[in-house]
Amino acid sequence: MAETFPSADLPVNSYMFNVYANGVPAACGYAVNPFEGKPETFKQLADMMSRMWVAFIHNGNPNHNGS
Repeated sequence: MAETFPSADLPVNSYMFNVYANGVPAACGYAVNPFEGKPETFKQLADMMSRMWVAFIHNGNPNHNGS
């Protein structure tokens, strides 16, 4: 879809999230601190992604996230 929408002049947002928090695969949930033993950049990434999701929900554009 991300490749088809632009050909019809439709806006599209896409991302690939390839970071496992604390070795936990996606969609398993967290029973432990997902940032334990991880560098500060993981927390920064989580903060940025949270802001992008909120911006997308609020105004349809994840790039207007205050960063």
